[in-house]
Amino acid sequence: PISHHLLHVSGHKAAVRSGTRPYVAYDLSVLGGAGSGRGWLVERRFSQFDQLVCELRRQCPAALAASAAKLPSKFRLPSSLSEEGDQRLAPLQACLAALLSVEALRCSEPLLLFVGAHHDPARRGVWEAAVRAVACRAG
Repeated sequence: PISHHLLHVSGHKAAVRSGTRPYVAYDLSVLGGAGSGRGWLVERRFSQFDQLVCELRRQCPAALAASAAKLPSKFRLPSSLSEEGDQRLAPLQACLAALLSVEALRCSEPLLLFVGAHHDPARRGVWEAAVRAVACRAG
């Protein structure tokens, strides 16, 4: 799928930062990741996926509704961080695919921030070119 090429949850790991309790960090491959020659990798927590959806709800409510994107539950049921990551991986990918299916969301500032292209002119240009190419193929 096109969304998979733009943004893909490529894995997860347990992480700990000083002063916080352990959490799951999800690895996202943007435009094929660093090995593609034009992409990059970012690491995001579940709370950052939630922040993205909340910000899109605030800025682009109609587009978000059209995407029918759904995040998995915030509640932790698994016995380990590894299991939590395993259980959320596919639903998080499905949520991103739904978000990326709507052109207004692919071009939104919250998504640019989420993929790490908001403050980096080179990354922003690469992301916007890829989004335009997707729009051309879809249209």
